[in-house]
Amino acid sequence: MNITERAWMKISEIQHEQATADPVRVFVQGGGCSGFQYGFTFSLAEDEDLVLTSDTGATVVIDPHSLSMLEGATLDYKSDLYSANFVFSNPNVTNTCGCGNSFSV
Repeated sequence: MNITERAWMKISEIQHEQATADPVRVFVQGGGCSGFQYGFTFSLAEDEDLVLTSDTGATVVIDPHSLSMLEGATLDYKSDLYSANFVFSNPNVTNTCGCGNSFSV
């Protein structure tokens, strides 16, 4: 999985605001109207997790099951007058719901 510089900067900012050294865990879970949805939480890395670290020291961990659905995906952070959020560009997705929060592979 690729993470853009904007996403790394926002992850670093969030970790600083939350005053936590725990990595941000990116995961895929069942749910939503299309079958799967992305999730974020703070969590220490487990033995089989992929650990990604930026130049700023921000850290992201991904479990093997989620990583299989995120292979080739890019995580970006977008902000405009109406919203600010993390956005996935995932080549494995075959269908998304109307709101864009869930997907199927």
